[in-house]
Amino acid sequence: MNIDQLRYFVEIIKHGSISKASQAIYVSQPSISNSIKKLEEEVGATLIRRNNKGILLTKEGEDIYQYAKIVLEQVDKIKKISEIHDIYSFRVVAMNYSPVMEAFVELCSEYESKAKLNFNIRNDDLMGVIESAYNLECDFGILLINNHSIELCESILKNYNMEFVKLYDVPVNINISSTHPLVNEDPFPFEMLNDYMYVRYADEKDSISYMPELSTLNILKPNKIISVTDRELKCNVVSQTNAFSIGCTLHPRFLKNFNIIAIPIPGSYSTLGYVKLKNSILTDEAKSFIKILKKN
Repeated sequence: MNIDQLRYFVEIIKHGSISKASQAIYVSQPSISNSIKKLEEEVGATLIRRNNKGILLTKEGEDIYQYAKIVLEQVDKIKKISEIHDIYSFRVVAMNYSPVMEAFVELCSEYESKAKLNFNIRNDDLMGVIESAYNLECDFGILLINNHSIELCESILKNYNMEFVKLYDVPVNINISSTHPLVNEDPFPFEMLNDYMYVRYADEKDSISYMPELSTLNILKPNKIISVTDRELKCNVVSQTNAFSIGCTLHPRFLKNFNIIAIPIPGSYSTLGYVKLKNSILTDEAKSFIKILKKN
């Protein structure tokens, strides 16, 4: 028996269902269900029953619930004492995506008045994010997974005993300047982009990515490739030339500042979410970051 099992149990009773508890504490429903199952096995009794009205406590469940609340209250008091002398800490490893970076800036602003804090963000590719989260080098990792790669990614995460929590879907677009020669074409002639410069990140992988394969757009082999390492430079090249790039929808600030037009790619989208070890609990700072990211 551990603290997390008791906390999950109390949250289920507090919110009236596993699904609502899952949303409140940012832990997947299967993880909570498995945790409660193990708790019941250790106690040797059924603690909750489900009916059309929701969750009902058994007699044994009522006893455990009362004791669990007392234990958790004491644990929270201990945490509050330690937090007086503690530092606000947040570490995230993310795929290179502008709304994630903007959310990090907003989080820094939100915690600016704290006496002590240590926030860190680092960009990496998909496997780098997963391995960092697995090795506890960060609180969690942020992934962008193309809809064609979801099953493969979930298979990888299963081998790592990790979970992916979806936040929302985002379109994948062709990004061009507002003065590009093709900007007013309808329907957009994706195949004609072969004749224009293609701007990509220098370390972009051709394996699992948030981007679709170029061949799906009839862009068989761009004749002009520009490789960069910096997001602003990438946006500047697109904005000031007839080059194009591919990526998920940029943060509105980038679209406005660089005068970039996003052309959605039919049938292509990516899922934004975070990845962490199963049953791990998010810190308050991590929850704040996710709240900001969902708002953006």
